[in-house]
Amino acid sequence: MESKLPHRVLDVGTWEKPQKTFLSVGEDRIGSYAALSYCWGKSEKECKYLTTNENLEQRQEAVDISTFPKTFTDAIAVCRHLGIRFLWIDLLYIIQGNKSDWETESKRIGDIYSNATVTIAAAIGKDSNSGLFIDRDSRKI
Repeated sequence: MESKLPHRVLDVGTWEKPQKTFLSVGEDRIGSYAALSYCWGKSEKECKYLTTNENLEQRQEAVDISTFPKTFTDAIAVCRHLGIRFLWIDLLYIIQGNKSDWETESKRIGDIYSNATVTIAAAIGKDSNSGLFIDRDSRKI
């Protein structure tokens, strides 16, 4: 299912054609994307993977995913396995500390989730370092 892509999405390539990961920016583009829903936790605002005015241009060239928390890297792997090239993550999408960007882009979040090909929900994790795949006692499922 293709729909209008969010203004900023992470281009993760595909399983068959992995590539450098970068923040893809543009308006009025059509494609398939996944949206990630996760718990921020307490320390997210201090992390080096936030998109800011200072690193936005560099992120459009390449993103070092080795600095990302486990939930993000797991979501990238899921997208690649599903053949979904683009991933939306709020910390990367909204420029942190930029009030104007927040006011514009935060209004689009409902549409972003509803138009996503799939929403990946990291519902059990206590923060973004928990990952998507958590061992659970099958007797409790």
